[in-house]
Amino acid sequence: MKGMKYILVGAVFALIALVTVTVLLNPLRGSEERIENGILEATPIGMNIENVVSVIDLNSSWELRWTDGEPRGGQYIAGERFVEAFLGEYFSLRTGHTPAVAFWGFDADGNLIDLLVIKEPDIALW
Repeated sequence: MKGMKYILVGAVFALIALVTVTVLLNPLRGSEERIENGILEATPIGMNIENVVSVIDLNSSWELRWTDGEPRGGQYIAGERFVEAFLGEYFSLRTGHTPAVAFWGFDADGNLIDLLVIKEPDIALW
């Protein structure tokens, strides 16, 4: 019986450690610039709009929101055509719920010329 107690306590600690590591390793916790650099590896400047949309569609954690509209929220991004994707979200005790969104800007020929990532936490508590 005593051995079972130690196994249960060990399992609880292992679960807590797993959840902590998973939360801390979420790439969306990085700076907006770091996230942009990672996205630019998958969608480099010069890539055409169709290929960028394909990359977004292939990434199971991203959600294509719209294409060819004006960037929402008054965000500045260069280009004549645009794509927006929801990248995901995370929770922290300091900022609460924090979604991350990416905007890709394309020239008139449909080639990528700009990228902007925005994280907008619900509220910063301190």
